[in-house]
Amino acid sequence: MPTRRAAITEIRIADPQERAQALAVFVADKIIAELKLHPTTSIALSGGRTPSRFFRELSEIELPWERVTVVLIDERWVPENSDRSNARSIRENLLKNQAKNAQFFELFDPFSERPELAVFALNQRFKASVPQPFCCAVLGMGLDGHTASWFPDGDHLEDAFHPNQQSIFLPMNAATAGEPRMTLSLPPLASSRAVALLIEGRDKWQVYEASKEIGSTLPFTQIILSAGRRLTVFGD
Repeated sequence: MPTRRAAITEIRIADPQERAQALAVFVADKIIAELKLHPTTSIALSGGRTPSRFFRELSEIELPWERVTVVLIDERWVPENSDRSNARSIRENLLKNQAKNAQFFELFDPFSERPELAVFALNQRFKASVPQPFCCAVLGMGLDGHTASWFPDGDHLEDAFHPNQQSIFLPMNAATAGEPRMTLSLPPLASSRAVALLIEGRDKWQVYEASKEIGSTLPFTQIILSAGRRLTVFGD
């Protein structure tokens, strides 16, 4: 099957630590470039286990972190003391060392039983407090091709992909997701000045390759179509 000839930069580094370091430097460079032009900036980060090493490397880089807002790309609707919490991973691995003074925009609301009940206030808070566009967004990807919380069986998947979607965040429920989720929609990610994908393992690289194929319906294909030359893939 023919593939899309998107001008994607692919950086393949076998050693996980070196790969994490390279991505951390990549993100830091984007932050520095943006802060030369603007007083503040923001980055969007995915949670999960894969980026933890990258978070720790980024936390060691000296930057004017007090001028940076860290935004979660998506969140499981669980309290922060849960092992499944993306906010917990950010706090434990990134918001320390040099990055301890970064601003952190959390998604989970402990007073809302479901993400649907929190989405309006979350969108209003985001628009009032987070510099846009993101100078960099760092995504992960599952073996089903999902990124953010755009699961193939998600109940608001079409809404998330709509190019004129005005809602920054959307609730997402999917049988394959486990918990209910809150996720960024496509437009704010598509408008990021730079987008990175961090993946590990041959299986995920094969899914990434499949997402470039013409006619692909994998969710990550939406990022390829929208980010194009601004996408850099870090893999092994």
